[in-house]
Amino acid sequence: MNYYLCPTASFTVGSQTFTGPEYMQTDLAGQNYTCIPYGVESIVLIATAENAALAAESDVYAFPSDLTELVTDTDVMNLDTYLGNVNIPSSFVTSGMAWRDVLLQIAQIFLVAQAVSGAANNASIFPSGATVDSSLSSPAQSSGNLKLGGSQQQPSALATAAGSVVGPFDLTDVDTSDTIGDTLISVSQQFNQPIILGNTELA
Repeated sequence: MNYYLCPTASFTVGSQTFTGPEYMQTDLAGQNYTCIPYGVESIVLIATAENAALAAESDVYAFPSDLTELVTDTDVMNLDTYLGNVNIPSSFVTSGMAWRDVLLQIAQIFLVAQAVSGAANNASIFPSGATVDSSLSSPAQSSGNLKLGGSQQQPSALATAAGSVVGPFDLTDVDTSDTIGDTLISVSQQFNQPIILGNTELA
């Protein structure tokens, strides 16, 4: 199996509209693949056979075929740039770690996003232009009042889930002053079950 981070797009087949990998009708057409969505955010982690066309897309990140390889300083820089552009936290990525560990951590983060967004009626974990560096609670909420004509900024779905247990994730100790990225990383590490993606166990 090879692994890719790929943006999503909206597709209509007959009367059905759905979201899928952006290249499902081109580079992925006719191929078997498995995805883990990043909650309701616009990116998925794909497992499929080696796909040079998909890897060549400018908005796709292709992981090395050999996941036992170690991450280099250049890898850290490139991955940090890609993940930052799509609001996936990357502070855990360090030079010298195995690519399999990077992939596993990203998959765990995606699973947190799925659980939390689903529990919040498909709310985003990045509302109103928030990023991984934004705090869970919005400035509008924390200020306690709004200017005349203003509108209430929606909190991150993570803030809504704080203090509760969502699926396998315990968010009772989540501090809403923490950043979205740090919270995703810390909560995701609670997941200690095998992750099977593309008939292969990630760890």
